[in-house]
Amino acid sequence: ESSLIPLVGNQARRIWELANGIDDRPVETDRKIQSIGAEETYEEDLTDGSAIELEFRYFANRLSKRLRKRNLLGHTVSIKVRYDDFTTVSRQKRLDTPSDHEHVFFETALLLWNKLMQDKTSKQPKGTKKDVEALGATTKVKSTNFKYNSFNNSSSKEITFMDPPGPIRLLGLTVSGLDEEVPMQDSLFESPQDETEDKLAGVLDSLESKFGETVIMSGALWQRFHGENGMR
Repeated sequence: ESSLIPLVGNQARRIWELANGIDDRPVETDRKIQSIGAEETYEEDLTDGSAIELEFRYFANRLSKRLRKRNLLGHTVSIKVRYDDFTTVSRQKRLDTPSDHEHVFFETALLLWNKLMQDKTSKQPKGTKKDVEALGATTKVKSTNFKYNSFNNSSSKEITFMDPPGPIRLLGLTVSGLDEEVPMQDSLFESPQDETEDKLAGVLDSLESKFGETVIMSGALWQRFHGENGMR
């Protein structure tokens, strides 16, 4: 303790006690969770949009499960991206309606990713940009890889993840601004797609609690874990 006094003054005693596990403050067991996130650092950098799509599908699936388990809804979705030179950037979007739905988190991540990639490629020399059309706060990428139903528009759109301008070392997805779910109020804003997903999620959660997380999964998650030919 005496050796700390020249460095931290009258805080020396407190720092010494904490370093030795001495703390009389009561343990907080009901502290409110502020956010829930998932991220991965990759041994091999990701270089194409299809692989990045699978990662964000996986993240959205995990976060949705964790929120349902705690009966929480999230107001804000954010993505985290780290390039191979360790430059790290993030983007976020506040949802019009708080949610615990996997498709909402995934589609928001898709919009944030494509907007980030659009901003990134717009700084490159002409002739290197992707075929991108700006749509206000969102981005439409002309592709035929897969279709999804936007939670802001019931019409089907053709959209996919843009390829990154360089290797990606880390990806992350976080949901924050968490509140406890209020079933009656939430039901007023649910779309038919949300209601269907709620029913399906309830069945899957029940199966996973009995037989484990890998008992049943979507094709995209299967591909992430096992590769296209089941050989990963």
